[in-house]
Amino acid sequence: MITYALIFAMACFGIGLLANLYILATGADLADRILALDTMVLNVIALVVLYGIWQGTGVYFEASMLIAMVGFVSTVAYCRFLLRGDIIESGMAMLAEIIISAFLVIGGIFGLVGSFGMIKLQHTLQRLHAPTKAATLGVGGVLLASMLYFLLIKEHLSFHELLITLFLFLTAPISGHFIAKAYMARRVRETELPPSGGDYGWAAYNDPPAQPEGDKTA
Repeated sequence: MITYALIFAMACFGIGLLANLYILATGADLADRILALDTMVLNVIALVVLYGIWQGTGVYFEASMLIAMVGFVSTVAYCRFLLRGDIIESGMAMLAEIIISAFLVIGGIFGLVGSFGMIKLQHTLQRLHAPTKAATLGVGGVLLASMLYFLLIKEHLSFHELLITLFLFLTAPISGHFIAKAYMARRVRETELPPSGGDYGWAAYNDPPAQPEGDKTA
């Protein structure tokens, strides 16, 4: 039943998209064409979401959000151009604010998910995935927003955010690795683990093998 409903809905929005194209090409006034273009954006968003349902995945929702933001900025910019003729300055400023706000919101969502994951998950090895993945991406979103803010709003290029991002992406996996080893050494017996697959055992339980005298460097 859902399949037939999806086909019907996609057909309806597809016909609506064709009607929008007709008004866009033959509209009597520029305002009619702006209205047609704005409605086209809505129909395209609906088709993208419907296609995501058809495929059984939510990966297309981000594309829908981007299309919605671009459509909104375009509509406002066109209207400002008809009113005052200053499309460039106001449109670009609004686009910069939307992009920065989007990164801030995305960063906040990832940070919240990472913190909630530490509460929801059961033990340390599971909880490691929350801060080392989601929280790191959340901080990355905030750092990108900060860099874009100083570049587009304050007209000042800042490299501090890039250095912080590089440091976090290099150190977060190492920190997670050491936390996992510490947990395993305290809570997991070596006999409970599968074979290491190498010539030596697990590093959390065994000292590194001694090097021959000839291999030691001064």
